[in-house]
Amino acid sequence: MELVRGQLSVAFLKEFIVIGARWLAFILADNLTSSLLHFFPAAVGAAVPYKADCQLSVFGAGRAKESVVLDGARLGQPDGIRLEQAFPFLKESSSGIFGLEVLIDSHQPRTDLSSSLCVVDLEQKAGSVRFWARSLPVKPEDGESTLGSGIIVKDSYATTSLICVNSSSQSLDLTLPIIGAEPLALGIVPAGQVAERAVPEQAFSGARVQERSWGLARALGCAAPKLSNDQSAYLLYRNAKNQLPLSVVAL
Repeated sequence: MELVRGQLSVAFLKEFIVIGARWLAFILADNLTSSLLHFFPAAVGAAVPYKADCQLSVFGAGRAKESVVLDGARLGQPDGIRLEQAFPFLKESSSGIFGLEVLIDSHQPRTDLSSSLCVVDLEQKAGSVRFWARSLPVKPEDGESTLGSGIIVKDSYATTSLICVNSSSQSLDLTLPIIGAEPLALGIVPAGQVAERAVPEQAFSGARVQERSWGLARALGCAAPKLSNDQSAYLLYRNAKNQLPLSVVAL
């Protein structure tokens, strides 16, 4: 697959807005974790493997947004890339959480790519953690994305934190709604940045304690934060002892 540095032209993006697909996720880059992207450009009724262009943009950890265009993808054919190949600076990052924006276009004006799929793979020596990237409207001002809910867990094996990806030009006052309790104020996420916010211990003060074979466990239900179509949120479950990722769920 060929890499083309830069961004898609304005004319291309105007066409792209009509027929494309878009996701906003996060990746990890540190001494123990590298990130891969798996994507499947798909269109209902497309019997011919038309060319598909995929634009990747990475931002955050104090870096401005940097974009590349992958050439060689085809409709109906799964593809992927190790993100260090597209963005060499990820190899040099000792520790960082970055935002990842993915755009796909097929150059076919009447093709609907909304059924396309995108998966992020956080690879470690002990295995990998894969999760579905949050799908968003290609044009931020068009429509609203479907938001979900999740479970915040705390026990002797796992902790939960909230990852917020803010690709907008405005800072975000991040608040996490808690089902049956007061919402959690988790601070400001600057424009064009990604933040991980740990769920504070006091949030579990009203949670029912459950006794399990491995010890005591507490859990809270939460809804997705109020976000624009240039923002996304994920629950990240980490190993309580070594802080390695265990699982990721999009809100």
